[in-house]
Amino acid sequence: MGDYAIEYLDRGTDRLAVHVYPDGGGPVALVLPAMGVPARYYRPFAGHLRDAGLAVLVADLRGTGDSSPPPSRRSRYGLAELAADIGAILDAQRDRLAGRTVLLVGHSLGGQAALLHLGTGRSTVDGVVLVAVGIPYFRAYPGWRRRAWALQVTQTLAGITTLLGVWPGWRFGGRQARGSAIPRPRRARRSTTSG
Repeated sequence: MGDYAIEYLDRGTDRLAVHVYPDGGGPVALVLPAMGVPARYYRPFAGHLRDAGLAVLVADLRGTGDSSPPPSRRSRYGLAELAADIGAILDAQRDRLAGRTVLLVGHSLGGQAALLHLGTGRSTVDGVVLVAVGIPYFRAYPGWRRRAWALQVTQTLAGITTLLGVWPGWRFGGRQARGSAIPRPRRARRSTTSG
């Protein structure tokens, strides 16, 4: 497995890193990591994908690995921005991807962001592969004990993140911006028209 090159992409105040592996000319897999997992962790996996004939790109999500800056209380991005980042990465790689099959390979949070990206309806990818992608919605779990456990975990994470203004990464997911650690529904704007 040859070394990879890192290409950077500016996204407002943040800078994304994309690890680009030597290209054998096959279909392209854009790997989207789990929360707090740097792209370099996927190096052995990228090697297996290359051995299977795929060209490989691995993105460092915002604030992780070679992307910058690190998450802080000032970080205001969330899942919507992570999904938009995928589109920006695909646009930046347009010449490399032209005429080729493109797959998103999302692990955990990366898979959630991939699905949200696909949900925009503007994606040009040919497929998505999900690896260990969980659903943080407690009612999706069977049985009251599992629902109670999922609700307790999500509410505990939400409470800590709200209190501290950032997910501190205690034994799970590394330090994260509050919006990417626990998704918050956006408030609907009130209509100013009367009926």
